[in-house]
Amino acid sequence: PHPPLYTWWNDKYKNKAMFYHSGSQMIGYDKVWQHLHKEILITIEGFLERDMFIGEDQTVLQSTCLRVPLCAYVPYDQVNDNHYFGLRFLLHHGGKNYQFFYPPNNLPAEKSDVDPKDIEKQLKAIEAKTANVKLNFHLA
Repeated sequence: PHPPLYTWWNDKYKNKAMFYHSGSQMIGYDKVWQHLHKEILITIEGFLERDMFIGEDQTVLQSTCLRVPLCAYVPYDQVNDNHYFGLRFLLHHGGKNYQFFYPPNNLPAEKSDVDPKDIEKQLKAIEAKTANVKLNFHLA
């Protein structure tokens, strides 16, 4: 996974290489879900304040997970299942030491806080070294 260089991110189509949150399956304890729900509402409010499109639930969730350390991801290559439903493999089979990906939570908040050249440089580096990396999501 290659997170964007800033937290308030929704460039799923322009910066596809920085998008990794499928959102097709999520797990977590009830208290974590309650906390996540509050944080999602804060993210939606932040998107609206910034005049950002909120119609993509995946970018709202990914930005939420970049803002607060609630999320962990299971890289697709660690499960033997469809990339949209790999989390069910983890839940049904367990027993493996999964190498979770935890998003960084110390990123600059705004795109304007990052040099556009750095974003382009990161995108080129990602495209050069990766194919489609797919992840399965769960709440930490």
